[in-house]
Amino acid sequence: MVDYLKKHEAYIREKLAANDMQLDWKKLNKLHERKIKYLQHERLIHLLVTLSVALFALLTIFFTVLTSQWLFAIVAFLFIILLIPYLLHYRTLENGIQRLYSLSEEINKKL
Repeated sequence: MVDYLKKHEAYIREKLAANDMQLDWKKLNKLHERKIKYLQHERLIHLLVTLSVALFALLTIFFTVLTSQWLFAIVAFLFIILLIPYLLHYRTLENGIQRLYSLSEEINKKL
């Protein structure tokens, strides 16, 4: 998904840098908005998954403290290890979408 975002961002930056007067800016804007909506949906799904993993991590930490069983501690540790890549991936998606918003403003200036 990150590669998809980067490819689209590079494509839009290339079109903006070329400053082609014959380019159909409305068509490019429609394409760009469609891609943003698709990526926003992906971002929402990743947010829900990240929050679920974080909730499970907190619950297993709670059960570890409550029951003092080492099995819950191992599961909590695994959830925390799993949560780190989810947070990094979500941050990458969020920052990428923010960059796409600024590109959208540049396209709107061309219109």
